Amino acid sequence: MVVVQTLLDAEQTLTRCRFDFAFLDVHLADGKSYKIADILEDHGVPFAFLSGNLRDPDIPQHLRHVPFLAKPYRPNLLNAMLRKICRENG
Repeated sequence: MVVVQTLLDAEQTLTRCRFDFAFLDVHLADGKSYKIADILEDHGVPFAFLSGNLRDPDIPQHLRHVPFLAKPYRPNLLNAMLRKICRENG
């Protein structure tokens, strides 16, 4: 598991590591994670958005299909989302 807090750290991590899936917090310390979402999609990495807010109304149209879970995260919902991502992506 890798945890990053900034867009720069996330981009650098994606150049060094390969991921089976990712949970992206929408709001990172230096901006929204939509650019990271685009990189993950380009690399075929399944992911879901997590946020302390309701679904962001500014989410780009091409990312509106991505699963979303609002805080506080209930373990059973987080586990269900992870199972769904794994099932859909083999």
